[in-house]
Amino acid sequence: MKNNYITFKEFTKNYIRNFPDTFRYFETPIQIYKAENLFSPDILTPTPLLKANFNFIVLPTSGNFEQQVGNEIKKVSENQALLVMQGEVTSLLRQSRNVKGFYILFEDKILQQFKDHGSFIKLFTTAPIIQLQKNESEFLELTCKLIIRELEAPECDEQIVLHLFQSLLLKFLKSSELRKGLSRQFDIAVFVQRVGV
Repeated sequence: MKNNYITFKEFTKNYIRNFPDTFRYFETPIQIYKAENLFSPDILTPTPLLKANFNFIVLPTSGNFEQQVGNEIKKVSENQALLVMQGEVTSLLRQSRNVKGFYILFEDKILQQFKDHGSFIKLFTTAPIIQLQKNESEFLELTCKLIIRELEAPECDEQIVLHLFQSLLLKFLKSSELRKGLSRQFDIAVFVQRVGV
């Protein structure tokens, strides 16, 4: 397989049949889409293994799907979230018919905004699947809806979007389980390399 990166625009063009191309925030560094616009019945599965040039979180509120991340196959359903960081090789293998929820895309340059907040180092050592309590899922769902509302506003305020997204990531990280055996020095080294501190 080639190691070429694929952009989100290329992905939607090649693998989603009816994806609208008129989103105002299609080119913004933080994007949130309703999962039902990306998943069944319009996405062609299984997708080939792709190496994305963006990070993404999928937060299903109903239904489930299977995603390959590296060499592992993960099943994701309600009260779980999937985190895939830029550079990971990934493929959507299967989905149920009733997948709903949110697909959150964010570019590495957004993480530069958070470089003074040590919690975000954990993003690079977080397991792909995050278990969520019901109240955490509800908080994340509400925050996603607020970000979408702001992104779709005629005069979108990017600072509001950024702060809402920061609160979403913090809540997300509170629920994460870190991979075993990684030191804080390793975390910091990876973070510095990614955001160019």
